[in-house]
Amino acid sequence: MRILYIGHYNEGSTSKMRGEYLKEILNASEFYHINIDIPLQGTNRLIRSFGWRYRIGPLITNINNYIISHTPNNEFDLVWIDKGVFIKPSVLKNLRSRSKLLIHFTPDPAFAYHQSELFYKSIPDYDFCVTTKSFEMNDYKKYGAKNVLYCTQGYDPRIHKPYYSFSQKSGVVFIGHMEPNREEIISKLLQKEFCQTCRNKLGNSMENINQIHIFNI
Repeated sequence: MRILYIGHYNEGSTSKMRGEYLKEILNASEFYHINIDIPLQGTNRLIRSFGWRYRIGPLITNINNYIISHTPNNEFDLVWIDKGVFIKPSVLKNLRSRSKLLIHFTPDPAFAYHQSELFYKSIPDYDFCVTTKSFEMNDYKKYGAKNVLYCTQGYDPRIHKPYYSFSQKSGVVFIGHMEPNREEIISKLLQKEFCQTCRNKLGNSMENINQIHIFNI
């Protein structure tokens, strides 16, 4: 089985975890991956920020040119696109023509947040759109999705496992994006005298909100 996987593929990313498990489960004889983090990080920081937010400009061009230049000249049994918000419809149609099966996966809300006109225009080209957001399944159908699959969030048991006994732990740790609705929930937990330590992946500085310690990493 010949597979092409396109997504964020830096070490530690959940996208790479999915790719590695896909290769293992499907026992791929040929597995190619295109790491879009390379052109992303190679783009000027200001331009990168603009392109990330609005899905236009040199960042989009850089990512799509990178995909085109690094796609093997083969037919594929499966092309898996992970979080395809930066891929131009013309590039996706080329991949579509060379693949027996074209799948898109994202664990993110693709309509409530992370909007991308590039992705919306390409939805009808996918054989399957896989989402972890049950409340967005109808949105995929409105944009012409052939098949929408709902799956729950997953984890990697080789990484996401206890490293310390409970006797060595105290308090509760939050890891992820500190968004207003989550901050509200954590504030209510604090009122119930839970000890909270929150790690926020946005930014590089540390800031305190009342008794909540947020380490921006």
